[in-house]
Amino acid sequence: MFIKLPQPDYSLINFYIPVGSVYEPKEVKGISHFLEHLIILRTEKNKEYFDKLGLTIYASTYKYYSYYSIEVPSYLTKKAYKIMENLIKNLKITSSDIEKEKKLIEEEIKFYEKDIEDIAFNKLCNMIFKNTPLEDPVIGYLDTIKNFNKNTLIKWHKKFYSNPIVIYSSKIKLIDKSVKDFKICPPEVDIILPSQKFLSYKIKNNKRNLFLWTLIFKENKNIKDRLVIEILSYMLGNMNSSILFQNLVMNGYVYKYRTEVTEFNGISLLLSYIHSQKLDKIKNIIFTLSKNLQKKLNSELFILAKNCLLKDIESSISKGSFTYLIGHNICTFGQFLKPSYIIEVIKNIKFSDLIKILNKNLIDYYFMEIV
Repeated sequence: MFIKLPQPDYSLINFYIPVGSVYEPKEVKGISHFLEHLIILRTEKNKEYFDKLGLTIYASTYKYYSYYSIEVPSYLTKKAYKIMENLIKNLKITSSDIEKEKKLIEEEIKFYEKDIEDIAFNKLCNMIFKNTPLEDPVIGYLDTIKNFNKNTLIKWHKKFYSNPIVIYSSKIKLIDKSVKDFKICPPEVDIILPSQKFLSYKIKNNKRNLFLWTLIFKENKNIKDRLVIEILSYMLGNMNSSILFQNLVMNGYVYKYRTEVTEFNGISLLLSYIHSQKLDKIKNIIFTLSKNLQKKLNSELFILAKNCLLKDIESSISKGSFTYLIGHNICTFGQFLKPSYIIEVIKNIKFSDLIKILNKNLIDYYFMEIV
């Protein structure tokens, strides 16, 4: 016997804290991420209660900001908002909590030190962001984390967590007056790109090889240009008809690959992570692609990529999970943009816009192998 139940109606509430690793002095590197752990620890202590209410909580810390996201049945939206607001604003920690999280983060650091993509990204940041706040990993260092104490953590929390930015997707109205405009500008970073274009690293006991192909674009803080680079990432690797698929996967050189765009206050990085045991073949193909990239691009592939991006965004909207900030997983933290506006911008982007970006904004290519 089958009984069909109505699909639950959910709300998504996002709390954004305008602080991340770039704001941290050297002596407290990793403190924003550490605070994220302590706040989530309180939810774990009340797991049975949260499960009973049907609350799902996610959290993450980035270089420019931290965020806490809660998914909840719509009828509990206001209650969930109050719970999450209390968790974020009212920090309750003990010395034992701090020591427990130090051990957990120590294990987390050891895990990331073995993750080949994290190794590549951190080495890339060390190279292109040398002597800037962006060169340090969000998670921090063992030497700084071991010195965290209750007083230091409370001071940091008081400085940044008193007024979170709330962006939510729900049929239930949370606040009477919505914030129409806010601008939080992270520190500008002057970048001097190194002359060395290819780096090779040998990792002890490494069982997988990785090639990282990086396209570096000048950042001009224009949402249209940023979305053009997103479309390019789909053309390179985020769909089955992509350039990497045609040139690497179809020839049997790759067993795993992905592309992503990461943007900072100054530059945008289009990263292609390529896992392969045939790095010599991969290198030659990528070097050739870099020299002839514009010749490999065409309007048909562009239209396919644009439609794939639109489909992914519309799918996120239908699930109630799409918020778009000039900063949310993309680049510098700043103005909230409505999904309908983002879709309209993408629809109006032309193939000629992509060629213009490649000619005017593409600074250089960088290559890295991890073996």
